[in-house]
Amino acid sequence: MFLFVLANVIAFNHAYRMTHFSATEKERTKKIEALSTFDKIKTVLLGVSIPRPIDTIFPKQIFETVYFESDLKLESWLIQNSHPKGVVLMFHGFASSKSGLLRYAEEFYKAGYTTLLTDLRGNGGSEGHQCTIGFKESKDVKASIEYVQKRFPNQKIILFGSSMGAASIMKAVESYDVVADRIILECPFGSMRKTTKARFNSMGIPSFPFTDMLLFYGGLQNGFNAWQHKPEEYAKKISTSTLLLYGARDPRVSRSETDLIFKNLQGPKTLGIMENSGHEIYLNDDASTWKQYVFDFLEN
Repeated sequence: MFLFVLANVIAFNHAYRMTHFSATEKERTKKIEALSTFDKIKTVLLGVSIPRPIDTIFPKQIFETVYFESDLKLESWLIQNSHPKGVVLMFHGFASSKSGLLRYAEEFYKAGYTTLLTDLRGNGGSEGHQCTIGFKESKDVKASIEYVQKRFPNQKIILFGSSMGAASIMKAVESYDVVADRIILECPFGSMRKTTKARFNSMGIPSFPFTDMLLFYGGLQNGFNAWQHKPEEYAKKISTSTLLLYGARDPRVSRSETDLIFKNLQGPKTLGIMENSGHEIYLNDDASTWKQYVFDFLEN
């Protein structure tokens, strides 16, 4: 009985800490390998510490801070190009913010595109304190598209998302039938269950039975069915021309997940492999490859 109760306490704490960023803690929990024995036990029992992501760097170009409503107030940076080829709507990954998109945004700007970088709910300057790993964030994608459609009614719309941002885009297409001219997805996970299992494995914690326990408590705490959060299934609703990018050294998303998502995409599609990258910004180690894939996709 004691072990059963302890397992549930651990799962409850991990679910809460993963989906509720801390407003008081300043440092994120180090990788499990770097922790002391005491800190490892503390992390296993209480969950990881994830400070609320904030915007720490700002665009080099002239930009405008804009606000619009999802079911929460969202903050975005609009970087306008004088003669844009289109507008790239950009969505960041888990425990990040729009600051983390700036290197990508600079490349799009140099190539002639206007960019809109949005803090998803609970991140950066946007309202909220919860994160559903792309499920409810899909509403933020929908709101961003509606904002751009009203402000730039004759411009092409390109959706760009990394990890959780990619999952948010895919869920928005599945749930809200959002429309775009092109979609670029970087390292989306196949399902909430698969990405949760991978995270437990990376921490050295047995994935069974904690994966399903965490999904249960995470869904209960945040008001959604975590088992049904499956970008690999959302892909079946995507008929827009899509570029799917994957880092060959990714420890969090498997190649089989990526291949299944690619198989399920219904429209014209391209798969690009970043041979030197993991689950990270691809401009670090595969900049030239990333640029070739992205701008060939957008301009051909």
